[in-house]
Amino acid sequence: MTTDRKPEFSRPVAVGELADGERAVSFGADARERQALAIRFGLRAIESLTVDGVLTVVRPGGAVRFLGRIQANVTQTCVVSLEPFAATIEAEFERLHDPDIDDEWGEAEGDHVDLEADTGVVAEPLVDGVIDVGEAAADQLGLELDPYPRAPGASFKLPGPLPGAPSPWSDADDGPFSALRPMLDEIDRQR
Repeated sequence: MTTDRKPEFSRPVAVGELADGERAVSFGADARERQALAIRFGLRAIESLTVDGVLTVVRPGGAVRFLGRIQANVTQTCVVSLEPFAATIEAEFERLHDPDIDDEWGEAEGDHVDLEADTGVVAEPLVDGVIDVGEAAADQLGLELDPYPRAPGASFKLPGPLPGAPSPWSDADDGPFSALRPMLDEIDRQR
């Protein structure tokens, strides 16, 4: 997929820089990058984001594996109370980049070792011999975030009927919703 969006947390690494076949990376997001990522992921704030990992050439010709680890402290909004709460995200992830893949939907070209079968990781295209390990980490952060975050201890309670309000049930026991009456009576007793 092609996009005109500029990555908020870009850390490009040229595969040609992996002369000995491996390179460790360790970096963090600055305040501007954290703010931009918070907007991207709908967070109130990202207090910290660090990435550690190793890039390894897995096949001559430029196929590279990135084994990474992210750690982030974020402030999310509880979907129940709408109050902010702090959360810690820690995750390990793996990305595989192969220059023989045209695009993320295409097939590999020419003779190549099936890296996906060996690793279980779906290979992504290696564009212009560069891997953006920062964007890979940002993508992983987005995957790790709970889409419906709930603050510890937050609970959702259905509102009960208003005092003095008429019952939604008629006195007739043969109405279309009469089978639901025992269940709703039990819910009312539990309140």
